[in-house]
Amino acid sequence: MSLLWKCFLILFATNLCAQDPSFSDSGDFPSSPKNRKARYAAILSDKKDHPFALSEPEKFLSARALKRRSKEGKEIEERDLPVHPDYLRQISSLEGVEVFLTSRWMNAILFEAQADVSDLVEEFSFVLSVEYVGPTEIEKIPQERVEISESDYTFPLRGPSLNYLQESMLGLAEMKSSGYVGEGVWLAIFDSGFPGVDKLSAFRHIFDEERILMTYDFVNRQVDVFHGLINIGGGHGTEVLSCIVASLPPYYVGGSYGVHVALFITANVVGEDRKSL
Repeated sequence: MSLLWKCFLILFATNLCAQDPSFSDSGDFPSSPKNRKARYAAILSDKKDHPFALSEPEKFLSARALKRRSKEGKEIEERDLPVHPDYLRQISSLEGVEVFLTSRWMNAILFEAQADVSDLVEEFSFVLSVEYVGPTEIEKIPQERVEISESDYTFPLRGPSLNYLQESMLGLAEMKSSGYVGEGVWLAIFDSGFPGVDKLSAFRHIFDEERILMTYDFVNRQVDVFHGLINIGGGHGTEVLSCIVASLPPYYVGGSYGVHVALFITANVVGEDRKSL
């Protein structure tokens, strides 16, 4: 199972298809549209008679995940099983249904269909409910790229580094001196955009050392994430990433500059607000 697929839990909760004029200003959720396609979540009832067994977690969880579970003393639970493949097959086989994603932890299937077809999905005995999620199309983020100068991000300071206060508050200096810089750790960042990360020398080491595991823009549905509308928060991902991995000594060194990262755009700064699911 790919890293992109595993990240659905968060995407499902923050759903990128939330921009819909049928939401009221009060934040109430609309009823499903009757005459056009929309996206729905089929909430499933169980994982009975699953082809995978909890006693053989290596068949549905990665070795890395199992090692982390063992380290943290977490047992393998039924919710760790994938969505039941028979349930997925039956829903997928319905004419007019296009399945996009599944969530093992929510035991749910995200699909697109007309309202009358979604009613057919709800008739399956293994479906607890079908919830309207959002429209099929969203307003995509304009992929603004700005010319970024090193002088915009570096400062000729003398004395303590720019993150001296942060390091002193969190004990990062002691951690770094003890060798804890994030090596061997995988970290996923879900944000609004990462403009400049592919240009600025403060991030060059994560490219040179091949420590970017993957990237994906879920809003525009593409792998490129190095863009964003900076003036309305589209560069927040760059700011977050800089706190973690940026390295530009003596001015600044991030708190865990040795981690491997996966970068995802999940926030639509053009239209997301309290109406988001």
